[in-house]
Amino acid sequence: MLEFLVTNSCGRCAMQDIKLKSAAGALIIGKLEGFGPSAFAKLAARFETIGALLNAREADLTGVVNITQRNSLMISGHKDLMRAHMEVTADFDRVIDMGAQPISIFDDLYPRRLKLIPNAPTVIYAAGDLSPLERAVGCVGTRQPTRFGQVVAANMTKMLAENGFTIVSGLASGIDSIAHREALAANAPTLAVLGCGLDKINYGAYELYGMIGDSEGGMVLTEQPLGQEADRNTLSRRNRIITGLSVGTFVFQLERDSGTMHTVKYAFRQGKPMFVPVIPERFREEPENNTAIDMANMKPSDFARMCDWKKEYLDAANESSLPSVADSISGKDDYPRLIERLNALIQEGKPEENLEIEQVATFA
Repeated sequence: MLEFLVTNSCGRCAMQDIKLKSAAGALIIGKLEGFGPSAFAKLAARFETIGALLNAREADLTGVVNITQRNSLMISGHKDLMRAHMEVTADFDRVIDMGAQPISIFDDLYPRRLKLIPNAPTVIYAAGDLSPLERAVGCVGTRQPTRFGQVVAANMTKMLAENGFTIVSGLASGIDSIAHREALAANAPTLAVLGCGLDKINYGAYELYGMIGDSEGGMVLTEQPLGQEADRNTLSRRNRIITGLSVGTFVFQLERDSGTMHTVKYAFRQGKPMFVPVIPERFREEPENNTAIDMANMKPSDFARMCDWKKEYLDAANESSLPSVADSISGKDDYPRLIERLNALIQEGKPEENLEIEQVATFA
């Protein structure tokens, strides 16, 4: 069952006692006009509580935030913070009533691997026990898979679930749905990463959402606040979370201009390995398999140029020394090698002691 584990410092606390690094502190600052993640990170590094920020002198703010932000805090900061505090209190109550909780990037509950990605979410809303994410793998692909795509995605996801891996996907139709359902059938943990607020689940996904919520290892996570509908931008940003949480990402059928291609680009930028199934000769004419074939056979730089990636992703591809975009998995005989590689990647990524947030997160 989905339920929150620990209640963070929240809007029920006296405003001046709320720690800036808590989820409540981050959300309060985020509601101030002109204060984005970068400003929040600087304020959180300088001031411990909202009260300390309220008592700050002009000299204390100089060099921490820009002139416009400083003047805003000095002139109307108390009124603005009070308003934001009331809004956050109401939001906290609703989120907790839904069995979830907001988690700050500074909190111990925040998934360790997600902290390492560029532009990691400052606050996430999560439900369920997130500890199985240490063994997370992403499974993504088209919303309209062919019969071949359905079968290979189901078989490979089932194998991963039965070998102790947590299945992370995006609760969409098609490949995402297959991945979640195979994990549930294997009684394995699965995480649905949403591109919307917790209260805006698409009607078509609600049955599967409920199944994940009712399962012992079910988890849900989003960076979007309550009330936020899914759109192209939020769904694209969701994909960076899927790859960020995962030690590697499995791609089952996609087209060059699809949303799944955003996932491929994010994985590249994050330095995460990708895996695709080998496409048998009789299925190579299916257009849904063309990009996976290219991923298995093309150098990253050639693939990025062919897909006309933007500079930030093209640079990452050009710097890659990998022989191909993705590791191709040839079938059941290849599973032992795959499992060995995934386990090695998990061991390589064990956390270092006392890793500071400034070292692992980019706020922008």
